[in-house]
Amino acid sequence: MTTTIHQLAIIEKGAEIGHNVEIGPYAVIGSQVKIAENTIIAPHCVIDGNTEIGANCFIGAYSSLGLPPQDIDYKGEDTKLIIGNKVNIREYCSINKGTVKGGGQTIIGDNCYLMSYTHIGHDCRLYEEVVIANNTHLAGHVTIHRKANISSTFLAHQHIQVGELAIVSALSGSRKSIPPFVVAIGRPVRIARSVNLVGLERAGFSRETIKAIREAYNLIKKNETKIALAQIAEQVKDFPELQKIIDFYNNSPRGVIPFATVEDDLS
Repeated sequence: MTTTIHQLAIIEKGAEIGHNVEIGPYAVIGSQVKIAENTIIAPHCVIDGNTEIGANCFIGAYSSLGLPPQDIDYKGEDTKLIIGNKVNIREYCSINKGTVKGGGQTIIGDNCYLMSYTHIGHDCRLYEEVVIANNTHLAGHVTIHRKANISSTFLAHQHIQVGELAIVSALSGSRKSIPPFVVAIGRPVRIARSVNLVGLERAGFSRETIKAIREAYNLIKKNETKIALAQIAEQVKDFPELQKIIDFYNNSPRGVIPFATVEDDLS
């Protein structure tokens, strides 16, 4: 097979299009865009700015990638959007490039899946294998760690994080970070379960490690955070995954969501 560009697509001079790329009608590809091999660009997409798209990706119809950040301080600087390999971006998604003050890059890791109407704001970082369901919106500077699973219509405040293998319920929102391995539910979102059991089992975590994670969160729930983290650190030698919990709590400047109580409305 060879690259197929529909006659109604607009490809600006300077764009780099890889082997076996397919570009549909009415797509607009800017002059700084680089698209690697075997990627499909559906009709009516707009891809502009200093944007790199990896191999074997799918970009759904009407998506807008690499456009200027929605930041009043942006003055036209040459910042970037980097999309990894095997990324699936469905219809009507929008992803802005970065800002100078945010490091200059918005990054989507390999094997991410973004469902329709998702918005990824400037300077966000998605690590590998993140799944985000329809109509979710991430403000600027949000970090989503590896294999996190975000349900539909989640709203994320600037500068928060969602930890590795966390799962976040639909119709929720957060102004604080969501730690790794948990199930988070509600409005505002709370830790409903300290272990995303299905996700951890699918990721190959042993029963002993899952038990250690559950016990670590029980310590955090029952004790002052610094004391709990010191106690958890004593178990890291046997269960290295616990270090991710410690690092997350120590590197979440906006704070971490609390555990649910009987008074919380998690409906």
